[in-house]
Amino acid sequence: MSDVESRLVAVRLRRALRLATLLVAAGTLYGLTLPWWLSSAPDDAGGARLGWAFLLLTIVAAVTGVLLLRARLYGGTRWVLVATVVTAAVVAGTQLPYGVAGWFALVLLLDRGRIATAFLLAYSAARLVQTVVAGQDVTGMVVLTALVLGFQLPVVAAGTILERVADQAAAARRSREDLRTAEVVAEQVHESRLSRFAQLSTTTVPLLEDLASGAADLSDGRVRARYAVEAAKLRRLFAESDETADPLRHELTACVTLAERRGVALHFAVWGDRPTPPLPVRRAMTEVVLRVTSVAVSEARVTLLGGPEHVSAGVVTQVPSELVPTIADAVQGVSLAVTQVVEGTKVWVEVTWNVPD
Repeated sequence: MSDVESRLVAVRLRRALRLATLLVAAGTLYGLTLPWWLSSAPDDAGGARLGWAFLLLTIVAAVTGVLLLRARLYGGTRWVLVATVVTAAVVAGTQLPYGVAGWFALVLLLDRGRIATAFLLAYSAARLVQTVVAGQDVTGMVVLTALVLGFQLPVVAAGTILERVADQAAAARRSREDLRTAEVVAEQVHESRLSRFAQLSTTTVPLLEDLASGAADLSDGRVRARYAVEAAKLRRLFAESDETADPLRHELTACVTLAERRGVALHFAVWGDRPTPPLPVRRAMTEVVLRVTSVAVSEARVTLLGGPEHVSAGVVTQVPSELVPTIADAVQGVSLAVTQVVEGTKVWVEVTWNVPD
């Protein structure tokens, strides 16, 4: 049986227990209270009080039955009905057969085990005090109290158990859903890493092989730029696995800080509350910026800004004229607006992503 089915079964059993308890309450009301009321003299004050209590409890029985059938016994209405039961018990006093009010309270408080138990005990104590004050048979009342509580308290225990079963089933279902979600996310992350490693293997691995064999000419600025770009990509790959509130900022920082290690004076400014683009978009945006900062020679200003509907990343720097990067292929397949301005050795690039409608 699934967790959802278990909870549904628990809810149905609790509802059935409530209906059964309501039948018991109605039986005590019409089987005990009604004959006693009809046998009272019309001018008897106790009989009149009992009549009012009978009317109030009849209203509670009718309203509770309707709410149970519609599965709407919750919220403020429940506590209004509880207050009505208490009112009926207070109005009737010792004229109301013991246990009647308790059964009605059980129907309303079956899912609140501690409150139901406290009500039954308080009501029993109050009836014992009323019995002593009225000079009635205390011993008989004690025995009756023990007998009635012997039936009512197990009902409270059954309701508590059903509530616990329902909560455990819900908790188990949530735990299973969280586990499935985590598995899906882990699988997606794993596939994404494999894809990125596959892409890097076509660019990074050959560079490493050239470096190991001595074939790489590190005196060539273009070669150094290629190594700088691939190093930034690797840092970005690792940053993508981190848990952070602002992934784009985190990944962009990982890409551009390598320029600082080469002696470039890096200024990174961030403004505005921005949306978080999906991973392919973030990769394209950081790719544009890292290609420029990887060939910066002295100073670079990187900006990340945006608003509720867009986010932009830009960089202004100076690069050798022969190393001005090509960025068109960095945004292929991604909906981005790219602006690039080159004036001699000065390069300004900005890439913007707008939230789809």
